[in-house]
Amino acid sequence: LVIGNKIFCKTDSVSEAILDLAKDRGLEICHVNQGYPACTTLAYGDNAITADPGMAGILSKNGVKVTLISNGDISLPPYEYGFIGGASGVCENRVYFLGDLSTHRDGAKIRCAIENAGYKAISLSDEPLSDLGGIIFL
Repeated sequence: LVIGNKIFCKTDSVSEAILDLAKDRGLEICHVNQGYPACTTLAYGDNAITADPGMAGILSKNGVKVTLISNGDISLPPYEYGFIGGASGVCENRVYFLGDLSTHRDGAKIRCAIENAGYKAISLSDEPLSDLGGIIFL
């Protein structure tokens, strides 16, 4: 998970190639216990949204403005729930959601955090939010 000039990763399990690339690009490497930080966290600018209290704490300590949300309300069959990072993607000043943001119990809180940072939240369907691994823009 790259935010600003930092990369957040589980340093004891991330690929050496990723660590080398991060160093080459001048990124500060920050260890987290979460093995999938980009899945559990939606990052936009110097802001982040996550339901993981541990990630929220580490991000906050590193200068990231964090909005902590409730677990759940994001589909990821066959699991109980998915994650906000896997149900979204950021392109320029827009945050896209795989489903309808209003179906999340913290949808209004999420939208407010995004808009307060100068971004626009866009729901891509009227279906419940789904964790499909995130959106990558080419």
